[in-house]
Amino acid sequence: MNNLQSQGKASAGVQLVGTYRWLGGLLTAALLLGTISSATAHSSTQLTKDVKGQNNGAQTTHFTAAYFNGLGGFFTAAGERIVKTGPKAFTKDSETILISDISTWPAGTYTLIPTYITGFGWVGVYHLPNFPSFIGFFWFSDFDGQLAVSGTIVVTDNGDGTGTMNLDLYY
Repeated sequence: MNNLQSQGKASAGVQLVGTYRWLGGLLTAALLLGTISSATAHSSTQLTKDVKGQNNGAQTTHFTAAYFNGLGGFFTAAGERIVKTGPKAFTKDSETILISDISTWPAGTYTLIPTYITGFGWVGVYHLPNFPSFIGFFWFSDFDGQLAVSGTIVVTDNGDGTGTMNLDLYY
């Protein structure tokens, strides 16, 4: 193989590596955009077994959070963490979030699809219409930063540039 041929192969290899580096950078950016940093304040915890008419043994904890997120702008959240131990155990966040920028997170229903990702385990992946379909996003709990495995995010346009998100997410 002559020097020109080996340079061509090296150049093609560099181009290929550059392509994968770009794709890796794009996926990393998607993960970072999908990451929501939590700021929590716990104001009350109660066992619902003490509430008349509800004897399911679930524990609820109220939380609030306020933070900036690349998609949706500034988030102001309030919700409940619900933890139920067997039978039929689950951990769920049910919350409402006011977002300041509806243009970057369009109104609609987003379903987190349980997906197995090596190194992460089972995570819920959802897609936003402004991004290619191969880019998935994760949701991190506003209560404790856990990665959601499944659930639904419903975004409503408030008509003034803001939006309201109603979330029911399982961990």
